[in-house]
Amino acid sequence: MNTDGQNERDVRDEFDNSFDVPLPPAEAWPVLSDIRRIAPSIPGVQLTDVLDERTYQGTISVPLGPVALTFASVVKLEEIDPVNHTARLQAQGADANGRAGAHGTVSFRLEPANGGSRVLVHTDLVLSGAAAQYGRGLEMVQATAAQIMTQFAANLRAQVAGHAGS
Repeated sequence: MNTDGQNERDVRDEFDNSFDVPLPPAEAWPVLSDIRRIAPSIPGVQLTDVLDERTYQGTISVPLGPVALTFASVVKLEEIDPVNHTARLQAQGADANGRAGAHGTVSFRLEPANGGSRVLVHTDLVLSGAAAQYGRGLEMVQATAAQIMTQFAANLRAQVAGHAGS
């Protein structure tokens, strides 16, 4: 272990993504801060249990290099600020065999943009075991995250458009 609690073979990466939604922040916030509502829009994510209003269990399947890893995960909403439209989630997961793991923090905030909102997402991710081995190329981790974020944004925009028309 090194001084920040990471194993020497772990892979740590921090990266930023952003996307736009066609609602102003005050209208987008209730959608984006509702884990149960947005989970089905995130590729590979399945919500399996709500432990309390801030803690959720589920699975996430992520293609990483030559394999697709599925993690049993717990996500906890650590901070939520509806006035400033910011939130921070802590997530951790392990595969069924215990050979791969991931944990990290995802922070997001909304800003007004082009008549809607820009969602700015900062991720601090640590991969361990087989996930670290497969995710060794940090460009691959960032590219996978960007691909998931792009699909999530498209799914979210479709969900918002569907609700706007009902």
